[in-house]
Amino acid sequence: MPDGMSTRPNPLSRSNGYDSALVHELIMGPNPLKLCEETLDDAAAHGSGLAPGSLVLDLGSGSGLTSAFLAAHIYLAISGLSCDVADFGGALPPELSCSWTPEQLEYLWPRGRWERLFAAEGDVRVERIRDLSCNDEAWRDWVACDNPYAAGDRAAIEAGALAWLTTTEVVLRRL
Repeated sequence: MPDGMSTRPNPLSRSNGYDSALVHELIMGPNPLKLCEETLDDAAAHGSGLAPGSLVLDLGSGSGLTSAFLAAHIYLAISGLSCDVADFGGALPPELSCSWTPEQLEYLWPRGRWERLFAAEGDVRVERIRDLSCNDEAWRDWVACDNPYAAGDRAAIEAGALAWLTTTEVVLRRL
């Protein structure tokens, strides 16, 4: 098993069942189907799965692939970094800087920053927040695509950027 990949009891059977050529054509970042599936499985394991008829807001859905997946099967999964960009002191690690600038990564927040943001909100409660174990696999699916943006990200992934990249699951409950 490649470094950084974790084992999961569920082999992501639903997301792996989609036509890989179609998925590669439609995704715009780390494989969102795998991120959604792990999030949904985790919610179900904690007794907080989506009830029939639940409404789901799928922000930044790009081509609509995750919207279709969530409608069929979800929660919030956000790409991020293991620390704030500001913590790098203006100089990114070489494995990140071969594809991105600090400005391009400023919106990729670590889990702790999301926790602080949601804790400050009075109308929601964080039910669960964690880093997804399928992060590395989702990124590898992305950089395997024949997409100019994926090609740009490929150098960072090949250089070891997965040591810094995360995907955070957030389950919120409106109060």
